[in-house]
Amino acid sequence: MTLFPVVFIPENENEGLLQANFSKYAYADKVARLLSVATSDDFQTSLLLRPSTKVPGLYAAHACTINNAQPNVRATRLSMACGLFRLRFYGNVVLWRTDFSTLSLSDVLTTCCVTPDLRKCVRQVLVVDHASPVPDVPMWLANAAKENYHDGAVLAKLAAAMIEEKPADEHTRGNRCDNSTVSETIRDQEDSENELLNATDSIEKLQDVPSLQTVTRHFVTNEPLCIHCRGPASVLCSDCRGVYFCTAPRSCRVLGWSHDCQCKTWELYISRRTGLSTFHLGPWSQILTSRPFQTSSTPYEKFLRELGVEETSQSWWRTEWDGWEGGTGRSARTVDVTTRETYISGLAPVTDIPPERAVTVDDTIRLTLLDRNEVGMLKLTSWREYYQLRDVRESSPIGLLLSFPLTLYYAIVMHGSVPCTVAHMLNRPLRIHVVGVEKELNFLDLFKEVSFLLPDDVAVELVFVVRKDMLPPSLSHMNNSFEIRLTNTLLLVLTMGTYGDSLDPNFDCGSGAPDMIMAFNAGLFAYESWRSVVTFLNLHPSVVGVFTDYNEYSGLHCASLGGASARESLRVNPFRQPRAMPVYSMNLPQMSNGFLYVFNEQKLE
Repeated sequence: MTLFPVVFIPENENEGLLQANFSKYAYADKVARLLSVATSDDFQTSLLLRPSTKVPGLYAAHACTINNAQPNVRATRLSMACGLFRLRFYGNVVLWRTDFSTLSLSDVLTTCCVTPDLRKCVRQVLVVDHASPVPDVPMWLANAAKENYHDGAVLAKLAAAMIEEKPADEHTRGNRCDNSTVSETIRDQEDSENELLNATDSIEKLQDVPSLQTVTRHFVTNEPLCIHCRGPASVLCSDCRGVYFCTAPRSCRVLGWSHDCQCKTWELYISRRTGLSTFHLGPWSQILTSRPFQTSSTPYEKFLRELGVEETSQSWWRTEWDGWEGGTGRSARTVDVTTRETYISGLAPVTDIPPERAVTVDDTIRLTLLDRNEVGMLKLTSWREYYQLRDVRESSPIGLLLSFPLTLYYAIVMHGSVPCTVAHMLNRPLRIHVVGVEKELNFLDLFKEVSFLLPDDVAVELVFVVRKDMLPPSLSHMNNSFEIRLTNTLLLVLTMGTYGDSLDPNFDCGSGAPDMIMAFNAGLFAYESWRSVVTFLNLHPSVVGVFTDYNEYSGLHCASLGGASARESLRVNPFRQPRAMPVYSMNLPQMSNGFLYVFNEQKLE
């Protein structure tokens, strides 16, 4: 009989973790017995990690009839590591994988507890049983569980604070992280309880001082915002320097306790700012990624004026005046997508621009070390390589506009080999649906650059799925779609509608379902309409989905919707916009198309 292993996490922290082997067909009864309940109806099962085609998911079960004040610290710690910051486990807990494959203590405590950001930074003991091998977990995780869940009275206070918080922002608030050494972290129980009781006193003293959270506030520009209440703030977290908080007498620093769980991770994000801001281009890129551009939009507006681009400009540069409004700004309403523009007119007043033609053999000679992927596409991995290939001087700021087409090209090269091969075998173009289209409407002709870089035998059908309210008045008469032949090998189609709403449920926009889905700066948690896209990709593993995001924090959480493999795929996009974008509630490195992650990644065998 085939057996599969489960991991048992006792409620008592002084007891070591256990591993047992169960029959696949009798696991429910065995789990009930481990949890000391009568039947499977008496325990609750939670999905900690979503399964994917390559990585099995992780389930946890605990008795739903237990009303303990203090949760199972180690199991709750694990759920927080998986991004489930509100999930609490009580009593004994049992873990197993969705495919009933091998699950060891090391798998659970190291692989699952350590987020991708801290995989090389594990520094803290999780289990108390030193007789067995001791796995490591990140310090912030151990501190969060130890401080937040060790004492029942404090837990009640923290629960009250959580009720006052907005659910959507619970996982992004807080004020500090314990930076003590490992020996200080493993302090004895009495000292820990005293510290927690002091925290309780602080909460009680601040009960009469309201947070601004109950006040409805609009987005405030040109000044930092408190990560907890969204009111004006100027004080950064003293440890990670990644978020702002209100100063006393506001209670945001106490009510935002959940930031403890991520402070160390945010500190790591902040430490990467220099690397993310380095592009090896002209001095303009160093200027645009400096501190003033991270805190206000005014310096960038001044840069555009010095470049010769005014707010009333009719070139593609006008979209840069929209800032965070992106495609919903005035420029998207005035652009005439039925009129074609050349590179010379669209990129004016900048004159050092790429040639409006396909790459030739002579062009590739300039890059002697340039590699190709499995299907013969040029593997560009940096802005410098692109500038050399297209014979553009590094002093030219065209990278500010080319981030979108170059990111799309990079996605095709790195993740489109299988879809491209399938499309070639079926003797049809590679179908790519670009969803969440906003800013891209301002420079449709610039996407010709994708076909100029691809081999001549690769035809692409690029479908831009656009909401009706995003279309300019010139296309108000459009029924369903509008075709634009950009080059001999690139057909661009504007389709009006929204996935999962007015469009075909199989995402067929006229020529068939997509081979790839692309979304720029997609905040998957920001809009309900993204649910249909994520669901479609989860139900159709043959369709590759590529998404970009502004910062690493948002990208990591959005990628988790695609399962463990998508979460692991998060990486820096080499063709991110060479400009720092101001963020008013966080101090994270933030750039348009800054990070990239993939759903349903495929490889040619």
